Amino acid sequence: MSPLAAITDTSAAPPAPATDRAALAKAAKQFEAIFVRRMLSAARQTSFDDGLFKSEAKDLFLARFVR
Repeated sequence: MSPLAAITDTSAAPPAPATDRAALAKAAKQFEAIFVRRMLSAARQTSFDDGLFKSEAKDLFLARFVR
């Protein structure tokens, strides 16, 4: 058996209780919220004024989502 197969083989592990699955889902949603918040924060700090991205689409994006 390969090392990867041993890790991914779930036949030997008992199923997780519903409370564990609910806690895991809650933690995943919290992580996703933090990740998206940081991603949008970084996007807002980006400068598009170097002329490389000059277009109407850029102007629409900046007007709706950044400013």
